[in-house]
Amino acid sequence: RLNIRGKGEFQLFKSVKAGFSAVISNYEHNKPNNNSFYQAYVNPSIYNVYDDNNTAAYPVKFGAPQSVGLSNSYGNPYAVAYYQDDLENGYQVIPSMFLEIGFLEDKLKLKTQYNLDLKFITDRNYTPEYFVGGSQGLNASRLVKRFTEETKQIWDNTLTYTDVFNKKHNYSLMVGNSIRHETYPWLEGSATSVPGSVDSEKYLHNGSATNRNSNDENDIYNGLSFFFRGTYNYSNKYLATITMRADGSSKFQEHWGFFPSLGFGWVMSSEDFMMEQQVLNYLKLRASWGKLGNDNVPANSSYIIGTPGISSSGVFGDNLVDGVGAQTVLRNYMKWETVTEFDLGADFGLLEDRLSGSIDFYRRETADVVFSAPIASGGGTAELLGNNGTVRNMGFEFSLNWNDKIGDDINYTAGLNLSTINNKVTKVSGRADGIVPGTSVNSMTATYAIVGKPIGSFYGYDVLGIYQTVQETKGTTAEPGDFKYRDDDGDGNPDIVYLGSPTPKLIGGIDLGIGYKRWDFALSLQGQWGNKILNQKRMNRKDTPDGNYDYDFYQNRWTGSGSTNEYPSAKAYNKDINQKPNSFYVEDGSYFRIQNVQVGYTIPKAKDSWFPQIRVYALAQRPLTVFGYNGFTTEVSGAPNSTGIDNTVYPMQAVYSLGAKIVF
Repeated sequence: RLNIRGKGEFQLFKSVKAGFSAVISNYEHNKPNNNSFYQAYVNPSIYNVYDDNNTAAYPVKFGAPQSVGLSNSYGNPYAVAYYQDDLENGYQVIPSMFLEIGFLEDKLKLKTQYNLDLKFITDRNYTPEYFVGGSQGLNASRLVKRFTEETKQIWDNTLTYTDVFNKKHNYSLMVGNSIRHETYPWLEGSATSVPGSVDSEKYLHNGSATNRNSNDENDIYNGLSFFFRGTYNYSNKYLATITMRADGSSKFQEHWGFFPSLGFGWVMSSEDFMMEQQVLNYLKLRASWGKLGNDNVPANSSYIIGTPGISSSGVFGDNLVDGVGAQTVLRNYMKWETVTEFDLGADFGLLEDRLSGSIDFYRRETADVVFSAPIASGGGTAELLGNNGTVRNMGFEFSLNWNDKIGDDINYTAGLNLSTINNKVTKVSGRADGIVPGTSVNSMTATYAIVGKPIGSFYGYDVLGIYQTVQETKGTTAEPGDFKYRDDDGDGNPDIVYLGSPTPKLIGGIDLGIGYKRWDFALSLQGQWGNKILNQKRMNRKDTPDGNYDYDFYQNRWTGSGSTNEYPSAKAYNKDINQKPNSFYVEDGSYFRIQNVQVGYTIPKAKDSWFPQIRVYALAQRPLTVFGYNGFTTEVSGAPNSTGIDNTVYPMQAVYSLGAKIVF
């Protein structure tokens, strides 16, 4: 990656100012093949990466999983990575320019600003003709090229009046509008039998003339906003803010949303009755309420049931005629996601401001949350995007900071921040039962949005233990070593119960810093607690019954009566009933991490010397993460109703850097 940045600001006349900034960058990215990581996880390492005896393999004699009796569900993971050539090149230009004109002794200012984000992306995905074993191979090479041009334009115009009277009353009034235009056109072509011994051969015209295809598309979004803001400040003691926004978006059928907000502040420490106390140097109380719209969601999508006309074409005489298949188009009426938030808070400083902090209570409700929900259709079950629920988040945020010195040479800081989250679905739209299914895992729905529970909650069977003896299994189809499931209603089928939420209940961090003469040291710690992860990668034996066991399971599996009441036997692990979402696979996702560690040394600039100031430093990012989850990382994301499912998510990297900053 190469980045070039530039910035300039010019005083054209006494009350006329103009400026610009620009960022130009380009990058080259060899994209990874995630299937290679998955195959490395499930493949038993009982065959060689390379195998000279695999005479059917070409052009490289990789070892085949089938040579040791594994099914076609397995592929040599090294070969998966080796034969993928997926190269992405990108160029990005982000210019911005503004013009500001002052009137009435600069009390009234007119500002217009234009921002452009232009990105050109070329993706070349080439797979050569090859064979390893089983179904791992390709009879003819394939080349896919995609050219994408992303354009985001924003034009903002504001008129602001700022004044003060009686030296105590400060106020400002601002009106403005914003225009947004986004386009995402792309053109894709593919061909087979493309030679690829060198990059100069990897072009579509070198491929088979009978197997060339093309496709193009363009997503276009427009936005238009009008807004007003007024602020009032009396002697830096009483503060008030009011805003009103009217936002329009082409992503929705109901284009416009209206979003007001109010905020108040009281600097209590400036009152006369606080002057006598010696504890608090600063105390400010805050309260706010407001609404905010969100259109950072997928645009409304339709679901087509039936066969597209192009697939039912026919020949009439000497002409090929596109047919018209029977189709049903389903579409939702969509509108803005609306976030309504209420906050109460306080900022404080004491002990001559060496100790400072803040505490906040927040209640944030997002109405008309956009996510996909299943719908019944003549062609089976389909999912349609829509405003499918209301979600509430509520909790406290707390921060505390200490800043002090020891003598003249040592200064140090310490900071703590904590946030609690209580997430709950309060409404489900259009469903009488108040339930929206989410992601299905092994033919069973694993996540739901259910009124009264967190969004994307995990549901499944509750494991009470492991059957230890034949006597315990009487009256069931289970065997010793199988999971013992909860069945409170006694119908012979496991009960489906709530198993936890992917949303953490508490997140927090600690920041420490020490400076000694020319040395500086900084440490940042981070963690979260109370969230759950569905470990789907431990459930892949439904498709790969002779695949790897992870080491934790191998060490702790049930081997006989009394050996464990937590882990099933190896035989039981392969059964379909024991590969369903259950409390064994829903694990604690809490973690504690050293986020950053940095140490630096500064050589000051000598007076009247050409020699620059130099700071050299060493930095470690994410050098250590501690968690009990049986996976590679606890950083598992996803859609609102489907987050927290780990199907061999690639681990987070630790980054170690050495650097220098030179100031002339």
